Parts: sequence; C-alpha cells; structure tokens
Amino acid sequence: MKIKVLDPLIASKIAAGEVIERPSSVIKELVENSIDANSKTIEIEIINGGMDLIKITDDGNGISKEDLPLAIERHATSKITNIDDLTRLTSMGFRGEALASIAAVSQMELSSKSPQSIAGSNIQVENSMILNENPISMVNGTSIMVSNLFYNLPARKKFMSTQKSESNRIVRLINHFCVTHPEIKFKLLIDEKQKINTHGDGELIHTIAKILNQNLASELISVSNYDGDFKISGYITPPHISRTNRSNILYSVNKRIVKDKLITMALEQAYRGFLTIGKFPITVLNLNTSPSKVDINVHPRKDEVRFMNENEVFSFIQRSVRETLIQKHPVPNTFNAVHNTAYPLTSSGTKSNFREESIYNNRIETREQTSFNFNTNNENTLFTNNNFPILRAIGQIDNTYIIAEGEDGMYILDQHACHEKINYEKIIQSIGSNMLDMQLLMEPYLIDISSLKTRFLMNKLDSLNTNGISIDLLDDQTIMLKGVPATIINTKLNDFIKDIETFIESELDINDALGTMNTIAASIACHSSIRAGDTIDLKEMNLLLRDLENCNEPFHCPHGRPTIQNISINQLNHMFIRPN
Repeated sequence: MKIKVLDPLIASKIAAGEVIERPSSVIKELVENSIDANSKTIEIEIINGGMDLIKITDDGNGISKEDLPLAIERHATSKITNIDDLTRLTSMGFRGEALASIAAVSQMELSSKSPQSIAGSNIQVENSMILNENPISMVNGTSIMVSNLFYNLPARKKFMSTQKSESNRIVRLINHFCVTHPEIKFKLLIDEKQKINTHGDGELIHTIAKILNQNLASELISVSNYDGDFKISGYITPPHISRTNRSNILYSVNKRIVKDKLITMALEQAYRGFLTIGKFPITVLNLNTSPSKVDINVHPRKDEVRFMNENEVFSFIQRSVRETLIQKHPVPNTFNAVHNTAYPLTSSGTKSNFREESIYNNRIETREQTSFNFNTNNENTLFTNNNFPILRAIGQIDNTYIIAEGEDGMYILDQHACHEKINYEKIIQSIGSNMLDMQLLMEPYLIDISSLKTRFLMNKLDSLNTNGISIDLLDDQTIMLKGVPATIINTKLNDFIKDIETFIESELDINDALGTMNTIAASIACHSSIRAGDTIDLKEMNLLLRDLENCNEPFHCPHGRPTIQNISINQLNHMFIRPN
C-alpha cells in the first residue's frame, strides 16, 4: 500500500485524540485558558456529564475580533514566540492546540470581548469549520459552549463512562483547580444544580474548608519549606486522618495541575510509618521552582512534567513533609482530656458503656479519644527520633501491653507493634543487602489469578523472588508459591500466604520497587512478631525496649499504629489529687 498524506480533517481528529480524551479534558484546557487570561471568576456548567454541553464563562482579558478566528487554528498561540520561551513558561497553555482539538470533535460556540473592544464577537464552529461570525453585546471576558462532544467520533463516544462517573471526574478536577488557585472564584453547575462555589479570596484554608470539609480543614497541618531551588507550601493531614485511595493527594508544580509518580511516591514515603498500608494522606501542596528546572512539554495534555534533577526534587518533598509530620504530630497521650469524665463501675467491676475496639483493625480513621485527664494543661509528650526515652520494663497487662518506667513518668507499649517495628527495620536492611533467608514449603501452594493479572504479575515476580519468597508462574491463571522467609513462624504461615495473595491482586505500581519492598517487609514483620496474648518475662520486655530504642523511627509500627503512650508524673499527681 502506498504512503499518502492524511486528509487535514482526519489528521485533526487524530491529533485531538491526544489532547481531548473525555469531557474533563475539555474543561481542563478551557479553564487553563481562563486562568492565563487573568480571570477572577470562572463558571463551569455541564449537562449529561459534559457530553451534551460544557459551558465555560470567565471575566478575563478576552480575545479581540481579529484574533477570534485564529484561536481555533492549530498551533496558534499568544503564549510563546520562539523555542527559548519553552524554558521560561509561566502560562498554563502554550501549544496552541486546545481550541483546535475541541473544535475538531464537537460543535462549539465561542464569544469574547477584550477591554479594548467596543463590542464582543461570536463564532460558531463545527468540524473545525467556522459557520457563522457575528458581533454581540457582552461584558469583558470569554464564554465557550461545547455541545455534542464526539458527535463525529462514535467509537470514542461509545467508550465514555456513565454520566455520574464523568461528572465525578469533573468535580475532582474543579476541586483541584480551586485549591491550586484560591485567588479565583470558581462555580460549577451540574445539570443546573450548583456543586461548587468558592470565595476566591486567596486564602487556601478557606477554599479547602469550602470544597472538602470544615472539620477536616481545622485538622490540617501547614507545610512550608524553601531551600533555594525549590519552595513547597500547602497543607497535609495528620496521620489519624487518611483515605483508602490516592484521589485526595492533590499537588501542583508552579500552580500547574500535574500527575507525577515521583511526587506521589515522595509524599507516600514521607508518611511511611505514620499510616497503615493501604491508607493514603490528603494533601494540598504546590511546588515552586524555576521554569528552567522543569520540562512541561512532555505530553500534549500538559499533565506530565520532567524535572532536571529528580533525586533532588524527591528528597526535598519527602524531607519537607516528613519533618513537618514529626515536628507537628506528637505521639498522642491517651490520658489527655478536654473535659472531666468518670466511668462508673458496674456490679461486675467493668466500666459501663465501654466499647472495646481492636487495635488491629486496619481501617483506622479519625476517632475521638476518651477523656480520663484531670489536668487542664495540654501535656502531650512530643517524641522525636533523638529523644526516645530510656525505659525500664516493670510488668505486662493482659499479655498485650508492656508497662515501663521512665524519668518523666509511666509508659505503655504495645508489645506486638514494638516487635513488629523492630523486625520490619531488620528485614528492610536484610532485603537491601540480599540477606533475607528463605525456607521451602513442604508442599507448594497454588494461587489462582485472573488472566488479566498475568502480565501485571510478571513485573512483580523479580521483587517477590528477591524478598525471601520463591514463586513461579505456572500458566496464565495459576502461580505456585514454593518458599517463604525463614522468619515466618509456622503457625502464622497461612496468614502470610493470604497477604501474598492480596499483594498479587493489588494494584501497586509495578515500577514502584520501594513500595513493593515495604509492603512485603511489613507483612513478614507482622507474621514474625510476638502477638497480643503472648506472655513474655521482664528480661524479654527489656530486650524489646533496647531494640526499639535503636530503630530509626520507633514510634509507629509499619502499618502506622503507635507503639508507645505516656502518662507523665504531673498527670499521675493530678489523677490522685497530689501536689506536683
């Protein structure tokens, strides 16, 4: 077959497919144009998930009558004039493809007026062709209506999600825009119902409270750090507030919304030890750096970036967030109170209205702490890696908690969480030096998997096989587990195998070797440690305390649960109404 040049109409539709994937893609491009136009107010309206109608109205600089027809031409832009401009871009758009791509796959009406113009101008576009051009009366700014998206690409239209799903994508996108640009007033209408309406007063915390949650906003921790080349600012959640997915990890680079695995991984690593596995923080952060240090011309959608020095960026973000967490998040004092409360004992000697919660529940969410304190002073003990207390074990409660004495009072430690953290750090060191011993199973264990997981699993086999685990792929629906780490106690083997099955079925990033290693190490540590209910003597308790002192981060187990709580001497004196 001979090579021939594509018809311009076909070429425009192919090119549009790289930029416009779905309704949210249209909205992202148009809102970014409104931001570049110095808009103070941006209103978005959608009908039927954006498939029937998308309307964006702003009060920005507008487009002159002469430039309006050029706006839908491919590679027509006011943002750059030469190749060197790409290294110092501060605008959201620059490729000159957004309006041209949208015009190729929809019916579009564009109205605009610049401050210098007496009247506005309106053009109607279909299939990249201008059908009508008329003067209109309007205020300064731009209004764009996109109707019948993908009407001329039925195959693309067929693969769109449900109306609700597309609408939810748009809500998440506008929320992200809101917290990235709190100085702009955003309004979102879905099927004529208002979903978002921000103040645009420039106060990020006000915007977060408006679109996320007032109570959540009051719990947030401020992050701010600067090292010359980079500046990070925004808010993060304390460890007791988490989500089961990454959808609330919001960040931007130079106020540009991006998706970057490096940044996401840095944030997750910053929370390592603070959150349980499978839990993720809520973040609203902006990274500022020189435009010359970041390449935004990676993909036509402009949602990917490439940093000149990725290691430097990763280290700066991870360090900034983790140091903030350590500084701002004290190990909670169980006996710290807001009000005085006494729990009467029933005739059986137990506390009435007392609800026991398993410390091993993986779904740790925000919870109120019971008040037992008679002291009105807020005496949380702030532990850092440099001031872990020197402790002496004096007993055990319920074969679960170690009671220890320190210079400033009494300490209660969860024996399983402590031993788990000790083992976890030892395992991480062993994995790093390829010294994790393996024991072969008496009989290989077969695990069924779906054929869709096969290719995904192939990328994980190396990580599994170098972490004290021996595993083979038998066919496209079965794998064989032949060996496990030698530290796994036989009685806990079944639990560990279940963890491996869960890991295989998970959607961990196949390229995230560090995440894979941490997940496996946490599971091995959990099933190699003493449990609640195990009796240990004072010698074993004190050995456990000495090992915990030597941990890099001794205050939380690998799943994020606390290892230690403190009751100070002053608090004990208050409890027993004794003078300090």
